[in-house]
Amino acid sequence: MSNDTLMVRKNSLWKKIFKYFLLTALSLLIVLTAAHFIWKASGSNQWELALEKNGVKVYEQKSPGTVWRKFRATAHIKTTLSNAVAAMKDTDIESCRAWIHGCATSQSVEAWDPQKLTFVQFYHVAVPFPLSPREFLLKTQFARDPGNQAVTAEFTAVPDELPRNSCCIRVSHVHNRWRFTPLADDEVEVELVQDLDAGGFFPYFVYNNRMPQGLYVLFSRLPKLLNKEKFQNAKLDF
Repeated sequence: MSNDTLMVRKNSLWKKIFKYFLLTALSLLIVLTAAHFIWKASGSNQWELALEKNGVKVYEQKSPGTVWRKFRATAHIKTTLSNAVAAMKDTDIESCRAWIHGCATSQSVEAWDPQKLTFVQFYHVAVPFPLSPREFLLKTQFARDPGNQAVTAEFTAVPDELPRNSCCIRVSHVHNRWRFTPLADDEVEVELVQDLDAGGFFPYFVYNNRMPQGLYVLFSRLPKLLNKEKFQNAKLDF
């Protein structure tokens, strides 16, 4: 067999291999694209129990038109309303890192307003490569229910309050609500409803699958986070 014949056969083999991988890649892309749009269109708008462990309950909700699940977590914690509010108002970098994995900076944009019960804070959060860092510009609004004395802290994205930075993705949709309801025996019922869209390229399927366990871990740490020594003498501003 001549060298020319061997070369022709090798070229033909490589062409077949390339064609096979190209068809496989295209088929996979079609399947993933279809799965994405099917998932986005799905959802019942109903809360479903995703995890229950050691007094912590985590629920998830899928709504049509979004790929991101909402989450709701509840637990009874030995703490006080004053401690809880102080923890929600604590914006120093150590606190940010304790609550948010990857928190790199925490910067005040609008200081605490005791009349409006609001403040605005800017956070820079590092994420693993190849994802882009995220920036969170959040307005926090407090309110108190005159009936059961529950305190609510709502964290809402206000992405255009500051110019955007080319280094990062400014998260434009965040609406997280913490609710603290006093109970007997120095306990507080804590509820978190988490609703966010990380924006840009982000593996939402990883977020959706891992968040129930992540919220369980966070709620397991709440007694330590809410009962720090520096919060012991805190007083409610309302």
